[in-house]
Amino acid sequence: MIQLMKKLMNNNNQQSRSSREMPVKGMIIALACIFFLPIARLGAQDTTKVQYSAPKIPWAAYKSYEGKFTVMTPGGEMKEKQDTAKTPMGAIAYHLFFNQPEFRGAENFFYMVSYCDYPPGSVHSDSTSMVEELFKETIKEAAFSINGDVIYQDDANFLGYPGKLWRIDYGRGKVTIKTRAYFVRNRFYTVQTVMPKTMALNPSSERFLESFRLL
Repeated sequence: MIQLMKKLMNNNNQQSRSSREMPVKGMIIALACIFFLPIARLGAQDTTKVQYSAPKIPWAAYKSYEGKFTVMTPGGEMKEKQDTAKTPMGAIAYHLFFNQPEFRGAENFFYMVSYCDYPPGSVHSDSTSMVEELFKETIKEAAFSINGDVIYQDDANFLGYPGKLWRIDYGRGKVTIKTRAYFVRNRFYTVQTVMPKTMALNPSSERFLESFRLL
């Protein structure tokens, strides 16, 4: 991964358009590592022995006023983590919100929302070709970072903003991660659920993914 970033950063002999896009690609690679590598460890879990009997937990809205979003989660709770990623375009602050059921037999391992703000002038939701390239590289690097396979992908425009949805199976085919990503002006959101592959069609995942709204 590091060698790939260096290759992208050091390739200065491309045409002008490619030169402008190269740092953005390097930034995508760095952020894909941040957003997806922490969940790779789930692939080691033994999902074949999970018993799918879960307590009834009421759902409620979680709101992040700084993140400018709201989403429905079990219990209406999410934990927040913040950090900074070093990218070819400078340091990027990223924010991760997650809900992790603490009982065995939950339909999903994680419910997650993350976002980062791209530097002014780098990428904007109005830049159609650049945003399409961003999504392409994000999906590619997401699968690479967790050694997974992209099962499907499709457009998922959101309130007039560009978006994509995709599914990756990883962890020797035992774990599934579903992602919906949206580019709102210069802010990149990902909304994700992680589950055993055998529970890939569970209704709680869709409920969470479809509940995401902007504030």
